[in-house]
Amino acid sequence: MTVSTGIIIGGLLSVALAIFHCSFYNFFNWKDDLKNVSALNGRLFLTLHIGFIVVFLFFAFLSFAYTEELSQCNGLAGIITGFYASMWLFRTVWQVTYLKQFKKEHPVLHYLLIVWFLVLLAAYTAPVAVKFL
Repeated sequence: MTVSTGIIIGGLLSVALAIFHCSFYNFFNWKDDLKNVSALNGRLFLTLHIGFIVVFLFFAFLSFAYTEELSQCNGLAGIITGFYASMWLFRTVWQVTYLKQFKKEHPVLHYLLIVWFLVLLAAYTAPVAVKFL
C-alpha cells in the first residue's frame, strides 16, 4: 500500500465517521439525555458535535482533493497531515483511557472505534514518517 492509498483510505474513513456521527442523536438517545442539561448547554453540545462532522468532512475533502500534496508532506500539507495524525493519536488514547464506561455499554463498538482510529492514525502518520525518517 502506498502513502497516497493511505490518505484515500483516511478520507473514506473520515466520511464514514461523519456519517456515523449523524446517527449519534438517536443512537445515544440524546433527546432524553439533553433534557437533563440547560438549554444553552444542550445547544452548545449539539453545535460542537455538528462542528466535528464538518471537520471530518473537511479532512475527507482535503484527502481526496489533495492526496498527492498530503502524501508528500511538504509545507502546509505536512502541517495538516501531522495535525490530523496527532488528533487521531489523541482520540485513540482518549477512547482507551477515558471512555472506559463506553466499553461496558458498547464493547464491540468500543473496539471497532479503536481499530478505526488506529487506521486513521496510520494513514496520516505514514506521510510524516516517510518524509522525516
